[in-house]
Amino acid sequence: MKKYLKLAQVRALLADMEGELGLSELSAVERDVLYAFTEAAERRHTVATRDVMSHPLVTPISRPTIFRAIDRLKERGLLKHVEGRERGLYILTD
Repeated sequence: MKKYLKLAQVRALLADMEGELGLSELSAVERDVLYAFTEAAERRHTVATRDVMSHPLVTPISRPTIFRAIDRLKERGLLKHVEGRERGLYILTD
């Protein structure tokens, strides 16, 4: 049991932080997609969906589910589609 204690504490801390940021309203998939976008945005301002699709948090998720999550994140104002691009390129909003 002790081998899971630290993991449980980290998970509780993460849940608390997500709540403070208003992310607890998001589904687990939406949070994972948002986290993948966030890590990719550290390397460049605009993020391509192909970069997100290869993130370890997202690879187990089906492609249609990822795109539904992206649409919901856009609806919530957390992602914005890059103007002038037909599809596939986004920026994170604050």
